[in-house]
Amino acid sequence: MWFGVRFPAMGLELFERRQPAGNTTPAVLMEDGRVLLANAAAQAAGVTPGASLATALSIVGHLKHFERDTSEERKRLRHLAEAAYRHTPCASLCEPDSLVLDIGASLNLFGGVAALAGELDALFQRLQHVSRIAFAATPAAALALAHADEAFDLAGVAPGEQGIAGAIAHSRAALRRASLGCAALDARDIERLADMGIFSIGQLLDLPRNELGARFGSALQDYLARLVGAAPDPRVPVTPRERFASAIHLVESVSNKAALRFPMRRLAAEMAAWLQARQLGALRLAWRFEPLLGGAALVEARFADARTDAKGLLEVSWLKLASATLPDDVMSVRLRAVDVAPLTAASDSLFGPAAAASTAPLALVDALAARLGDGAVLGLNAVDDHRPEFAWASRSPGSAWRGRNNTAPKALRRPLWLLEAPRPVALGQLRLLSGPERIESGWWGNSVARDYYVAVGADGAQLWVFRERAMDATHGFGRHLPPAAETGDAAQRWFLHGYFA
Repeated sequence: MWFGVRFPAMGLELFERRQPAGNTTPAVLMEDGRVLLANAAAQAAGVTPGASLATALSIVGHLKHFERDTSEERKRLRHLAEAAYRHTPCASLCEPDSLVLDIGASLNLFGGVAALAGELDALFQRLQHVSRIAFAATPAAALALAHADEAFDLAGVAPGEQGIAGAIAHSRAALRRASLGCAALDARDIERLADMGIFSIGQLLDLPRNELGARFGSALQDYLARLVGAAPDPRVPVTPRERFASAIHLVESVSNKAALRFPMRRLAAEMAAWLQARQLGALRLAWRFEPLLGGAALVEARFADARTDAKGLLEVSWLKLASATLPDDVMSVRLRAVDVAPLTAASDSLFGPAAAASTAPLALVDALAARLGDGAVLGLNAVDDHRPEFAWASRSPGSAWRGRNNTAPKALRRPLWLLEAPRPVALGQLRLLSGPERIESGWWGNSVARDYYVAVGADGAQLWVFRERAMDATHGFGRHLPPAAETGDAAQRWFLHGYFA
């Protein structure tokens, strides 16, 4: 079971995506001096395909015209095939403007033929392309129906096996009504068949195959056999790229950051489709803003957790862009995935509330890091060390937690705020509540010998304080000091190390 997908205006859409969203300027795509495609505004003004450029400009003086770029169309078609891998295990190119998708294994997952077609249509719309999707039991038939003049309506197809059977019957009937112009036949053969009074695929299928082969050759016989499933029709699948990179070359230079939002939005949507198709999330991406002349500007966005949504990718990127210095006249915007990671889902739901709740704090971390700088927001790792100042280490937000932090029994209290370095404090300013807890460690270097107490300070705050103990010069272990006095040097051996919440 297959989908044929055609992008009837792809050549023109490649240029229109370079312009701001909502642009209504009449535009045409030219090939060999003739109008190949016209957008809605140009058609409304009276410009028709086949007209010369001079004729089109005489109708619409401010008409924009672009020369067809088949190499860019080929690249774009491949990108659309890669984006469709979220919905199919096999996507094959049918140049210049079509795809065939194997959907037999995807129908149950997406709720049937109509639901899957709707998902694909929405995907291509997000990528700024109009698509025509047709369903059939063979790839050749699906492709022919996608090129048919008659729209292939799947809205009434029900899910389940009964709906699939109905869709197949519907596609067979539509295929018989389709004109020969939508079949993958040589133009000369179509003309010869028209001279014989054969105008539809149904009329052609009713003719004896042997006689057709004798008159038109084996190529026509082979095509008809593949069309109805009487012969195998293997398709070469597209292998998705390992790395994402895409660019938009603007029609006119952009001199302010606000105007860069529309190409960035479209590139982010492309990256999101690529990530979701490969079940990956972005950890770091790079934007490159290139002028017509001079050096380009590079803006990197980092994420604490793997992100797949275009909105999240854009929000952090815009915050980074606000503090970046860009060229005066940006002509090209490029986006590249620098670091990606496989997606991990919450155990109770694939994309449910648990997953959303876990990503919300990390989205705030991303926003703070983008505005304040990558080094301004850090995470913590536990280190297996009894010395409090060595029992933790910083890490980048969202990176894997390391260390078990089993150095202290759970019954012992630890302060929320640990000072960067202990501060001397007079015992007379403290009221001891509990302790001591003895910590002796670090004989290999930076050794400590301390008795820790929970105390209350003069201002009522709960403190974590310690008294130093003398170190044995031979073995490096602590030994008892004489009882601490309120005055003299002994009073300076008490230190404040942290505050409790």
